[in-house]
Amino acid sequence: GVGEKKDHMYLQLHHLPAETIRTRLPGISHLAWVFAGVDCEKEPIPIIPTVHYNMGGIPTNWRGQVLTRKNEEDCPVDGLWAAGEAACSSVHGANRLGANSLLEIVVFGRATAEHIGEMIQPGMKHADIPN
Repeated sequence: GVGEKKDHMYLQLHHLPAETIRTRLPGISHLAWVFAGVDCEKEPIPIIPTVHYNMGGIPTNWRGQVLTRKNEEDCPVDGLWAAGEAACSSVHGANRLGANSLLEIVVFGRATAEHIGEMIQPGMKHADIPN
C-alpha cells in the first residue's frame, strides 16, 4: 500500500489522453473528483479493496421472509423480507459462481414479491417495531 497508513493503492489514468477519460470514463472521473478531490487527468486516484458481491447474510426462507431463531427453530419475522444478494436462502452453500447469483435474484426475488403481494393489502397498517 501507499500513503501514510499504507492503506490504499493508486489507479493511474493520467497517461490516457484527457479526451479518452472524458468520453469513455466520465463516471470514474466524476467519482474521483467528488469523493477524493482528484483530477484523474492529472493525478492518480487513491483506491481501496472493496466487496465485489455479497454472498448474503440475512437468513431467509424460500419466500424471502427474514428468519430468526427461537427455541432452536427458524421463525419468520412478521413483515420483514429480504431478497437478492442481501438474502441468504442457503441454496448455494458457502460459495457460488458469479453467474449463479441469478438464482437468488430472479427466482427468490419473484417468490418474495409474490409473497409480499399475498400478505400486504393497500391501506394496511404497519405493525409496531419492538425495541
